[in-house]
Amino acid sequence: MKFSSSIVLFLSAIATSGVRADAVQDSPKAVSRLQGISEVHVKIKSSSDKNSLEQSLLPNQRLIPLFNFKKSVLENLRNAAPGLPDLTLWFKIIDESSKEQGDITVLSNNILANDFVEETYIEETQPPPQMTPDFTGRQTYLRPIMENGINAEFSWTVPGGTGKGITIYDVEYNWNQNHEDLKTKIGNIKMLVPEDDSQGFPDFNDSVANQENIDGDHGTAVLGEMISDPTNNLGVRGISPDANIGLAPEYLTKGFSKRAEAIIRACEDGKPGDIILLEMQTRVCGFLATQNNPSFGFGPAEERGDVYDAIVTAVGNGFVVVAAAGNGSANLDDPACGGRYDGTVRADSGAIMVGAGSSGKFFFQQARERLDFSSFGSRVNLQGWGNDVYTTGYGGFLDSPPDINRQYTGSFSGTSSASPIVAAAAANLQGIAIARFGVPLTPREIRRLLVDTGIPQTGTNIANFNIGPLPNLLQAINALQNMNFPTSIPTRNPSVVPTSIPTRNPSSFPSFSPSSLPSLNPSSLPSLNPSSVPSLRTTLLPSSAPVKVLTKAKKSNKFKKGKKKTKKNKAKKITN
Repeated sequence: MKFSSSIVLFLSAIATSGVRADAVQDSPKAVSRLQGISEVHVKIKSSSDKNSLEQSLLPNQRLIPLFNFKKSVLENLRNAAPGLPDLTLWFKIIDESSKEQGDITVLSNNILANDFVEETYIEETQPPPQMTPDFTGRQTYLRPIMENGINAEFSWTVPGGTGKGITIYDVEYNWNQNHEDLKTKIGNIKMLVPEDDSQGFPDFNDSVANQENIDGDHGTAVLGEMISDPTNNLGVRGISPDANIGLAPEYLTKGFSKRAEAIIRACEDGKPGDIILLEMQTRVCGFLATQNNPSFGFGPAEERGDVYDAIVTAVGNGFVVVAAAGNGSANLDDPACGGRYDGTVRADSGAIMVGAGSSGKFFFQQARERLDFSSFGSRVNLQGWGNDVYTTGYGGFLDSPPDINRQYTGSFSGTSSASPIVAAAAANLQGIAIARFGVPLTPREIRRLLVDTGIPQTGTNIANFNIGPLPNLLQAINALQNMNFPTSIPTRNPSVVPTSIPTRNPSSFPSFSPSSLPSLNPSSLPSLNPSSVPSLRTTLLPSSAPVKVLTKAKKSNKFKKGKKKTKKNKAKKITN
């Protein structure tokens, strides 16, 4: 058999194990697979001999038998039955100039173009499984304020500052607990579902069909920000790596949305000082979607009376509630809101409401400036990064491997990415308080401490577009050292929700002026080409039940759009 003169291209580009050279030399897929080539297997015709093949080699190439046995052994095997192949005709050519496995250079045209060659194969050696890189260098939200970070790294040096002893309850929809950066935390993660019920949406890993029902990436990304394993030298690192996690799904099999009930389930399971994170939104103040902005009007979940009452109950029992302000550009001070968020009609729920601020990585926007999709107003207390958050889930690195347990993103965004930063900061501060004083801070003390010591919001007309400062754990921890508390924390039966928690004299709480804190120079931050980072900011935060699921398509897990409706509500869920 004679081979074409284009064999040089073939040898330098094809890496398909066991594929005929003459059958694939023009295949586009084969041309794209260069990595993994280690050697070329050649079979000469029975009428030829080894010498002919050796004479065609280049100086940097050598020839060895493919079946490295004595000739007599191979001949005996062939003679065992009529028609068996002659294995002595097979050789492999190795290029001695190859510096690494998979980097074989071009073999001469003459080898494959000669009449004495019957067939040729490219041998591919499978590389070892790719190890996930360490992305913590890109998690600048963990760092000091000069990198627009919350000083999480400093908090880790203080006893209790890793969230130890604190449980963060994530109230939302679904999670992939088998992710490589979360699976070591399984012992610290508890699913809160009543004994006579079950999670309304199936586990993320049940099946491809089930994956289309609900987006597990959202909850996975939230957990990644808070508790990713810091000891495995891969992926990302959580802000509160030693915190425990309670998963309180909003949807259960019996009935539709049980958002308010999920909050109380967290109260029943937890203890004063724990954190409850609300990763959802709902349409507020009667605002309606516009043609140009279908997400307009989405705001905090406490718009609903049942959720508001559940939050007030949780705060009254000593739980720090952290709630996303929503991705609907809603002005919570608008007269249309009827005073629900300025204290004139209903009291402050006590939750920490979180807006979305800029990471400062884009040249066109200052760090901590309100992102235009974030809801805002005097009721919003703190901000977190609303873009460019590196965490688990979604994909975007490692060429988005098909293994959902190894996927990471650098573009988790919205008030969904902002709220876990604040929740984890509160957990670390609470852990330090318990380690130092034996008691937790009250929810309002945590809120005031983080607000008073935070890094100020930037941008124009801040008073009318308030989303609050970014937490600064360094200053908050320093302030905490000046506070005096009792020496023991009250105990309680986890199955009984307490009616009260110890109170402290608010006048003893130190006050801090944000203007006294160092400001961040945006020009000192690294700039990124915005076109190089995928944006999820226009997607919606999970809203009131039932949910319209907008899931993100992947290479290997393609989620489809679906709808669920009730008579009263129609809402949307974010994947950011």
